[in-house]
Amino acid sequence: MNKVVLQEDLEKVDLKIGDLGNLDTKLLEALNTESKSIDCVNALNEVFQCGNNAKSDIVTALIAKGCTSVTVDSNWPDIITAIKNLTVGTSNIRQLLKQAVTASSSSPYSVNINLGRTVDNLLLALAVLTFTEGAKGLVKNIDTFDSGANYTFAAGSLNFDGKMYPANNINISWISDSDVGINKCYEVEIDETLYKTRDAISQNDTQVTIGVIPKDQVILSKNDIDISAIVNLTGIVLNSVGFKFALSFDNGTTYQVFDGTSWKTVDVNNIDDVKANFMAQSILNGLTAAQLATARNSSNSLRIAYYCKQTYSTDACYVDQTDVKYDESGTYSITPQANWSYKLLDDKQTLQVTFYASGVYTVNYV
Repeated sequence: MNKVVLQEDLEKVDLKIGDLGNLDTKLLEALNTESKSIDCVNALNEVFQCGNNAKSDIVTALIAKGCTSVTVDSNWPDIITAIKNLTVGTSNIRQLLKQAVTASSSSPYSVNINLGRTVDNLLLALAVLTFTEGAKGLVKNIDTFDSGANYTFAAGSLNFDGKMYPANNINISWISDSDVGINKCYEVEIDETLYKTRDAISQNDTQVTIGVIPKDQVILSKNDIDISAIVNLTGIVLNSVGFKFALSFDNGTTYQVFDGTSWKTVDVNNIDDVKANFMAQSILNGLTAAQLATARNSSNSLRIAYYCKQTYSTDACYVDQTDVKYDESGTYSITPQANWSYKLLDDKQTLQVTFYASGVYTVNYV
């Protein structure tokens, strides 16, 4: 074969497809219109047309995908059209997802993938991606307790001053000495409908203090907490004593609690359901990213319902801070070829991928 002539012919093809555009169209135009020596034609035929080669392998793959319009005798335009017409999703793409690897060039790490079929001559598509973890963060005080205006609760039953806590004391000031009359009875009226019980009374030189326990109630937020900027919600942390909680990810329509195994809906209008099922702080603060993702279901909003139970008016019961922990979503990049290799094992059903650098890898293969 005249190598000089062949080189000149191939350069014509290179020039024809060197500009930007549809590569397949440019290639076909070059192959079909440029004059070529018989040696070049024979060489191209050897690569694309003859025996067990690229063309027959592509046709075999197309037929395996259910395409019946092409054969090894089809021309390249028809084959390219058949490839373009393949329905996305008919390909059986599989993944080895986020494989954590410790490796180096001197100490490689191999993983074997069962392809589930017999493969000849590595007739498969393979891509290896490197996963880079996103940043971690903490959003502090997403729910503040400076005012009761943002909550639904029984009037007079709660105090808000940066903390939310029951109003356990009724303070009655002494009347002025000048108003005291002989043989007169002085009365103060207390609306006990707000309270479950009175359990203490004390006095000093200026006032009488009556200890009361408000009736059991659920405190509901009127507004959503915006979590749209949080991709991966990894934790909710509340600083509280005596309160229990439920979460809503649908603008307060329903509230959910985690029972240690799964999420279930609780009726915030049924105080017995609330008492029995609201989550303790230890459960809420211990929720994992996976558990929260199940309840969140891609929602961009969060509400928290609160319940406080006291046995005595002196029992500590408050909540003063709500923090959210999050991870930013990670990114994938194409793994440099120097960092991995692959081979088909002798059984022709097992693909062995070897890594030469540490990282977290995802292997996509068809």
